[in-house]
Amino acid sequence: MTKEYVVNELGIVGPFDYAIPEAFNDQMREFIDCPPAHFVWSYEDNSIFGFPRPLTESGLVALKKFNTKYGTSYETFFKVMPL
Repeated sequence: MTKEYVVNELGIVGPFDYAIPEAFNDQMREFIDCPPAHFVWSYEDNSIFGFPRPLTESGLVALKKFNTKYGTSYETFFKVMPL
């Protein structure tokens, strides 16, 4: 299963990047192996800096842990693929 397939299945259409920022990747590795497999970087709603958009259930759980540890408030109410 490719990221493109998952993106299409989830109906993600807004501007996004398949790559995620290196700093986010490095911090997220504390919570999940291979973060790029579980996220795209979204620029929906004209977001200038973008935000992590989880693609998988594992990515969503990791993002919730990330928010708790780092005090961020990234959105966690997304439809994701169960993996």
